[in-house]
Formats: sequence, C-alpha cells, structure tokens
Amino acid sequence: CATRHCHCHVMKIIAENLKLAGARAPSPHSASRPNGPASKSHLMVRGELFAVAGAPLFLLKMVSEYCQCVNDMPAQASDILNRLLDLLRLFNKRTGSLVLGAEARRSTGLKTITAKHLALASRCLDAVLSYLPLARAHFQQRFPVRQRILLTEFDPVFQDYRNHRSEILNKLVSMMEDTTSRYLSKWEAKAPIPSAEFQGISKQMCKLHESLAPVLSPDQLELVFNNVQLAFRTHFLLHVKRLAISPGGPQHGIVSAELSFLAEHLNSLEGLPEIGESLMEIWHHP
Repeated sequence: CATRHCHCHVMKIIAENLKLAGARAPSPHSASRPNGPASKSHLMVRGELFAVAGAPLFLLKMVSEYCQCVNDMPAQASDILNRLLDLLRLFNKRTGSLVLGAEARRSTGLKTITAKHLALASRCLDAVLSYLPLARAHFQQRFPVRQRILLTEFDPVFQDYRNHRSEILNKLVSMMEDTTSRYLSKWEAKAPIPSAEFQGISKQMCKLHESLAPVLSPDQLELVFNNVQLAFRTHFLLHVKRLAISPGGPQHGIVSAELSFLAEHLNSLEGLPEIGESLMEIWHHP
C-alpha cells in the first residue's frame, strides 16, 4: 500500500536530505573545530532550515544506516533498535558534556563557550529531533505487532533531547542575566544619559542577537529574548529599590530616558516585536 511504500523509503528521505543545497559532508576535523570554516552546515527538515555542526550530519547518516540494517536483517530488529537508541543517548550526552559541561574548552583549546556555540548545539538537537519520528516510523513497519511496544523506548530519548535543548536556551538567558546584573550593580541614576552601563547592556544584547539570529528559529529567538527581558526586569527593579528611586520622583526622567534608549535599540533588532515597549512597562507598571 502507499503508506507502507512511504515508510519503506524513510531511510532514503533521511539520506537525501543530507545532500540538500547548503549541506555538505563534513570532514572528521570539522566536528572538533566550532569556529573553523567547515564547522557549520545547513540541513532542511520538512521545510525548516537548520544551521548545524558537522557531528549531527554524521549522526543522521548513521541513523539512515541503522534503518538500512533493519531492512537487511529484520530478525535482528530489536537488537538494532537498542543499538540505535544507545547511539542517540550517547550523542545527547556528549553534546551536553562538550557544551554545557565546557569539555570542548579542554579538548579543542577553545577559550570560551560562546552564545553562538550554545545556539548551534541547540539547533543540532532540534535537527535530530525532527528526524527521529521518521526513523521510528521506519522501525515500526518492520516490527511484528506484538513487539511494537518496544518503540516506546524512543519516548524518553525524545524527552531527554527536549530537556537538553531547554537547558541550553536557559543557559543563554543566564549568561545575559549575569552580564546585565554586573552593569546594573555599577549604575547610578545620573547624567550623562545614556549612561555607560546602559550603553554596555544595549551593546551586549545586540551582540547576543547577532549571534543567535542566524542560528535559532524565530520562535526560539523570541523566547530567549523574552526571558532576557524578564531577567532584566527583575534586576532593574532590585537596583531601583537599592537606589530608593520611585516613579514620579526627582530621578523619574533619568530612568525613563535610560529605558527609552535601551528600548530603541532593542526595537531595531529583527524578529523581536514590541520587546522595547515591554521594557518601558517595567518602569510604569512594576
């Protein structure tokens, strides 16, 4: 039937997507050189473009090979499935160790794990997550009905990838939150306006956007910056309280001007509708 014919070609779908325009077969060295010229490729999944590093391209090629193995050796389907799931768990674990665990600094000589590295790792996980339902459907067609319960082992793997992705996005917010807090700890509501501290905050937020916008999906970019704005709100109100400043007081105009400056710069960032207006609401509606 047509449905079965479709599932029989899932492996081909995976393999062919690796050849799309913009995607290239990475060299063995590219996976360990995040800033190298061959370190980033693009992969199209169901109409969505993913900026990815070399390692996920190797992984997805291996997934396609496991799909071919279960075609060739259907009697070993359960063993092949277990080995595939082990591979997926290992990839997720190593990604976490290299990026969130900062092991890449020791193993590749990186001075620091940047926002761009984190964003790229997040999108790599996204790309793998987008392909896994295809692999699961492929295996389902080769399992006897009585054994299909084994396919539920995919579910915790999916969840682990989603949790890991969330941790990475939260790390991006945390990095910006630390930067904002450092600037605000030195800030005083006095001339000149904009202050050096608010200029610094604006510059760092623009740099973060510059790093993330080419890599994250629009929804993820907006999510990160909404959380960055919420973190800024928390720290801003704490420091306003520290300085005993209140709306309508003698320093009201200075604070409003500082926020207006920051809001103007944020409003210029592509893909972040009304985030600047939200900043102004912090002062008028704490």
